[in-house]
Amino acid sequence: MGMPIPTYTWQEAGSIEQGRFSLDTLVSIIQSTIDEVSRISMGLHPSTLNDLGILATVTWFCREYSYVYPKIKLEKIITIEESDVPAAIKIPLFRILQESLNNVARHSRATGIKIILSKTEDRIEMHIIDNGIGFDVQEKISADHRDSHKGFGLISMWERTKYTGGTFYIDSARNKGTKIKVSWPCR
Repeated sequence: MGMPIPTYTWQEAGSIEQGRFSLDTLVSIIQSTIDEVSRISMGLHPSTLNDLGILATVTWFCREYSYVYPKIKLEKIITIEESDVPAAIKIPLFRILQESLNNVARHSRATGIKIILSKTEDRIEMHIIDNGIGFDVQEKISADHRDSHKGFGLISMWERTKYTGGTFYIDSARNKGTKIKVSWPCR
């Protein structure tokens, strides 16, 4: 004996329409969730990093950043070749750039950012310079250590650099903007 086939009367038709509406709403929510997961995934590890390389990814990110924050003038100077950048530092370089620019957008009130990617004789360097309000570096690092809910922006950038064999330097003061310099040995 099989399952009975449901039959609907005219009065139940309203509940079918409500069901369709609920289903349409659910599909819309699922699609939005998929889009958001894709956006987050792209932010964490953009597919362009593997497909096109770090320089194309930096260019893409800067273009997207300028679109989202049109009041912040972004100047990008890249004087290195893709082959100059060791594979081991591509993800940390991108994540530090991403964290730095997000910090600028959230906290600095800057109107301009300069990003420089270059190579010296023995190092790959990234400089991120903004003209924002600046901050007391020691005070910020201490606050990050005390309040784990605030995030670990500077600490995270420093650790990413350290664990990939690089050096991280930050210079900032109130009303003087912020300068970040990250460098790694060429390998």
